[in-house]
Amino acid sequence: MMLSGCRECLGHFNNAYVWEAHARVEVTEKSPTGKGTASFSLGSPAIVLKAHNQPPLIWALSKKKCADGSFVTFKDDKAHLHLVELKSKLTQSAFAKAMEQLEGMFLSVLAASRLLQIQSFETVDCYVAYSVDAMQPTATADPALLKTLVGTKRVLGDGLAWKNGEVRLPFGTTAKLHKAKRDTSGNADFGKVH
Repeated sequence: MMLSGCRECLGHFNNAYVWEAHARVEVTEKSPTGKGTASFSLGSPAIVLKAHNQPPLIWALSKKKCADGSFVTFKDDKAHLHLVELKSKLTQSAFAKAMEQLEGMFLSVLAASRLLQIQSFETVDCYVAYSVDAMQPTATADPALLKTLVGTKRVLGDGLAWKNGEVRLPFGTTAKLHKAKRDTSGNADFGKVH
């Protein structure tokens, strides 16, 4: 079974950053100014991969930004990746930064997953918890964030990802985007994940 193989490989990792969770995963905001936690209930054990406060998680990656955390669940002997980022006021520019952080975490997890004997992910889900939704581009966007990047079809401050609920990640991966408003304590509960 895939989870058993991951358990055997956990010894290759610093357990402050990679560990097994059983009933619940809590991802804490890395920035001290935006304190809060995104919580997930688990139907079965998961492997948690947490970012260090000083990214990148993997030293050789060119992406220097990383999301607050991630975890892998298992169902029918297939791996499912969950990427998590917490934000305070979510503007177009903050969302563009969140997309870069989710992409950096995705690449880091792909690298680390090989050491866990995970060869691929059946699904990838991105979670963004926010305190204030200020995603109206006319009100908050820097005009440079609304331009298409040279050589791509991707808009840097891609508000369509927010609107359509899909995030494009490297290697042709499309992830479903889940959103949750943080409570007055800065926490968000995304409920049960598979």
